[in-house]
Amino acid sequence: MSFPWQKLRSESPGKYEAYLDLVPGEWTKVKVVVGDKAKLYVNGSAQPTLVVNDLKQPRAAGAIGLWVGPSWVVV
Repeated sequence: MSFPWQKLRSESPGKYEAYLDLVPGEWTKVKVVVGDKAKLYVNGSAQPTLVVNDLKQPRAAGAIGLWVGPSWVVV
């Protein structure tokens, strides 16, 4: 089954995304911890910026994609 961001946003607004102030020209450190849920930490924060409790796919290795405004960032 496919879960494109447009579908997730329209069916569950705010559940799979979070707002973050990014500073143009500065590096942003991101850590993603995945287990039975996914947690996204930004710039060494002790608290996650985003927690996803309802993961849609089984665990897998590989890259992730982050949508940042009009562009995509692949990590």
